[in-house]
Amino acid sequence: MSLRSRITLVLSGFTAIIVLMAGAVIHQLTEDDIRNHLDNRLYWQAEKVAEPEVVSKILTNRRFFNTLSETDQTLGLGGLLDAEIPTRVFVGRDTIIATGGFPDFPLIFFPEGFSELEVDGTKWRIQTKTLRRPPSGRSRTPPLVTIQTAVSWDSMSTTLSDFRKRFFIIGIISVMGSGVGGWFLGGAALNPINRLRKYAETVRSSQDLSERIPEKLGPGEVEILAQSLNEMLSRLEVNVHTTEQALSSSREFASNVAHELRTPLTSIKMNLDMLERYPDSFPEDRHKILLNIIKEQDRLLNTLESLRLLARGDLSDEDVFDEIDFSQLIQDVIGVNKSHSARSSIDLRLPSTPPLLRGWREGLAVLFRNVIENAHVHSGVVDEDLVIHISAKISGKWIEVHIDDNGIGIDEPEREQVMKRFVRGTKSTGVGSGLGLSLVNQQAIIHNGFVDIYKSPLGGTRVCIKLPIVV
Repeated sequence: MSLRSRITLVLSGFTAIIVLMAGAVIHQLTEDDIRNHLDNRLYWQAEKVAEPEVVSKILTNRRFFNTLSETDQTLGLGGLLDAEIPTRVFVGRDTIIATGGFPDFPLIFFPEGFSELEVDGTKWRIQTKTLRRPPSGRSRTPPLVTIQTAVSWDSMSTTLSDFRKRFFIIGIISVMGSGVGGWFLGGAALNPINRLRKYAETVRSSQDLSERIPEKLGPGEVEILAQSLNEMLSRLEVNVHTTEQALSSSREFASNVAHELRTPLTSIKMNLDMLERYPDSFPEDRHKILLNIIKEQDRLLNTLESLRLLARGDLSDEDVFDEIDFSQLIQDVIGVNKSHSARSSIDLRLPSTPPLLRGWREGLAVLFRNVIENAHVHSGVVDEDLVIHISAKISGKWIEVHIDDNGIGIDEPEREQVMKRFVRGTKSTGVGSGLGLSLVNQQAIIHNGFVDIYKSPLGGTRVCIKLPIVV
């Protein structure tokens, strides 16, 4: 069921309940009012008849003067009585005087005041009043005079029945009117939401998440809903864009991985085929083939290790971050490098108070280690002549680390490109996968830092690493 239909039913039902409650209250109040009015007429009729002069004249003349003669008019009795109220006066069981229309009640005991009696299927409301008439003749006991006024409930029942019929008709008209009004009111109230739905369907059908829904469509609640939908579209647009970039990057990454792994694997396979095809080759040739296989295997292992570190870096979060002493970290990295290339010269200059870094220890170690290893592999200088200077300084909330070498350097147009995955500089002389500097850039970004490449004062490459410190 639509919301518009629900609004119509609720409004109609609510109106019906109000009409029923109002009808019941008004019916009861009307019934009480009619009852009180009839009781007042009965009471005042009895009071008028009970006046000494009036009751004496009635008993003397044995009539109520409903049709007044000229003599009656001179007596002045006609204006005292209400001809519509049947009245009876009797003394004991002997003298009974009644107006026309008075019911044939038996002369039974009636309590003083109001009472009710049903005769021949008709319900009557009776007012009884007793009084004693002054004694006459030889009787010293004043006779007991009873005055009764009566009215049929039929008049009240007829009035209430007419009232119920009319109120029922009015109630039906009111409920129908409220239903029609609720239908149009529901349509008017839902019109802004319908416009909002049409705009949303337009955005859905266009599949363009950059489109937005107009926010000025009606009441404040609809505007808030439109704002929420626009915020949701913005988040979806960002997420879809991020997902598309990730898919594109993943496809490119997978393609590059396949290419990089295919080269060493193909070389290894070719060398193994040579050994199998020429089992009687010279020892010197076999030795060269084996050295080539070992070289390609090392290249393959280095590539796989770099891919592992890249994947782990992509999945890292701040749960693995802790506070790291920069001085101890850089010295550990240099110590590991010297154990592998003891013939190169590394000069380290640290600030007087080395700072603390907040980060992933393995990731930061990869960052600095790859820069130093990159100088060894791609500088074009033998280890005996290679000079590496590492200097650090604190600038506000940052530490800037400069790593310089005296190698062949990187041409300026290539400095940004070599930090992408599987990209090597044109001057590169060593064997590599093109992942070293991409790992450096990845870790710098993970730690909210920056990496820039310049020409070194030593003539080779300067890698400038800027990282936030713990204040």
